[in-house]
Amino acid sequence: MRPIAVTGIGSWSFDPVLAVAVAAATCLYIAGLKKLWVGGRGRGFPLRRAVAFFAGLVGLVFALMSPLDALAAELFSFHMVQHLVLILMVAPLLVYGAPTLVITLALPHDTRRGVRELERSRPAMLLKSALLHPALAGAFFAVALWTWHLPSLYESAVVDDRWHVLEHSSFVTASLLFWMQVIGRRRHRLDFGPAILLVFVSGLQSAALSVVLIFSGRALYPIHARNTSAWGLTPLEDQQLAGAIMWTPVGLIFLTTIVVLLARWLRAMDRRRPPTETGATVSWSGR
Repeated sequence: MRPIAVTGIGSWSFDPVLAVAVAAATCLYIAGLKKLWVGGRGRGFPLRRAVAFFAGLVGLVFALMSPLDALAAELFSFHMVQHLVLILMVAPLLVYGAPTLVITLALPHDTRRGVRELERSRPAMLLKSALLHPALAGAFFAVALWTWHLPSLYESAVVDDRWHVLEHSSFVTASLLFWMQVIGRRRHRLDFGPAILLVFVSGLQSAALSVVLIFSGRALYPIHARNTSAWGLTPLEDQQLAGAIMWTPVGLIFLTTIVVLLARWLRAMDRRRPPTETGATVSWSGR
C-alpha cells in the first residue's frame, strides 16, 4: 500500500498498515512488560531491553514514514541510508528487546498454550530449525543484500509499491534472523566463535558490494539520473556516495560487534578458568 502523504509536516507520510502493526506491537509489548514486572517474573528482564525495542520501532517509523522515505526515491545514496537504518538500527534493536518473550506473555492463557502446541508441531519445528540455522541466516542476509541491488530488481522496487514492500520486508526479515544469531536470546544465538565468524563473513560480502558500487566505473542505476543534477551530483557520483555510505557504517558496526563479542568471550573463558592453587604455592614457598 502506498503511504499517504501528510501535509503541513514536510514530506512525512502515513502508511496505515505499518502504523497499525507498530501500534499493535507497542500495546502487546507494554502489556507483556506489565506481566513481567508487576508479577515479579521479570526481575531479570532489564529496562535497557525494553528501551531498545521501542527505539527499534521508532527507527522503523523513521525509515519508512519520515522524509527519508521520500528522499530514497530521489537518490540512490538516500535509498542506501534507508536500507542501513533497517539493517543496522531497527533489526538489532528489535532483537535485543526480546519481543517474542514479552509479547507472548501479553496473550491470553489459552492463546499462549495454543502457540506452544503449535511450536511443538513437527512442521513448525522444522521451519524454526531452518530459519534459525546460522548458515541459512547468513545466506539469506547476503542474498537479500545482493539481490535487491541488482539494477533490474532495484528499479522495480523504486517504481512499483509491491516490489518496494517486498524489498523492505526481506531486508527486515533477513536482518532479524541475522542479529538473532549474534545478540538474540541465549537459546537462539551462536557461541562466541561462530558468531564472530558469521559477522566477519557478512562484513566481507557487504564490503564487496560496496567495492562494486564505488569502483564499477559506470552508473548502474540510471533511474535516478533525472534527480541527481538537482543535488549537484552525477548518477555515478550518487552511486559512489552510496557505496561509501554502505562501507563505513557497516564496517564500523560489524567491527564493533566483533570486538564486543571477543571481549565477552575472553571474560567468559576467564570465569571458567580453575582457581589458582594458592595454598599449594604458599606451602612450597614456605619450605
